[in-house]
Amino acid sequence: MNDLDDYVAPETALAWLADRTGAGWTLARLVKHCAAPWFWLDVNPAAPDFAGGRSEGHLAKLVFNGDAQRLAIVQTDVLVTMFTDQAGNIVSVSPPFHIPVSELRFARADVESLVVGQVAAEPVASESKEGREDRRLQLCLDAGLTMPTSAVGRMPYGIGNVAKQEGVARQTFTADVRRALARKIERERPKLVFVPKRR
Repeated sequence: MNDLDDYVAPETALAWLADRTGAGWTLARLVKHCAAPWFWLDVNPAAPDFAGGRSEGHLAKLVFNGDAQRLAIVQTDVLVTMFTDQAGNIVSVSPPFHIPVSELRFARADVESLVVGQVAAEPVASESKEGREDRRLQLCLDAGLTMPTSAVGRMPYGIGNVAKQEGVARQTFTADVRRALARKIERERPKLVFVPKRR
């Protein structure tokens, strides 16, 4: 695979790391071991000036660890609460805003540093079938989807977008979610307790 650009999209970084290390890489693993990602912040006349008076946007760095931890779990979008302005100062925004994962960029030096040392050699734990199903259900819940009260109920609008982020067909993703939902419903079902009659 060719050398990386100065800043690369998540899918490019993952493919490059897999090629160079011979191991599988996920977005969660990349976020865990790589330095904070970057994103392009356009100038918005209706928002505070984060570009130092310049007319163009700038490359901002995601600096809040909580945002990175959420990204590693949710993986469908990025919640931005703190980032760097044009001068490198840390800016906190309220309310926070969302950007697509596809708009993230990882610095080449940070990605390349992962192919040396213990991180590259770290094995990727195999995921059980039930573990995958439960994780995919959790992705739906984290995305704010309202799940049916029955495993055979109608799946919510938006599940296709979550399946797309996971990189699988909607039908395959939905089947996994239904099986995980059935187990969840069974676990949470009230258990009948037999109380013997007194004589």
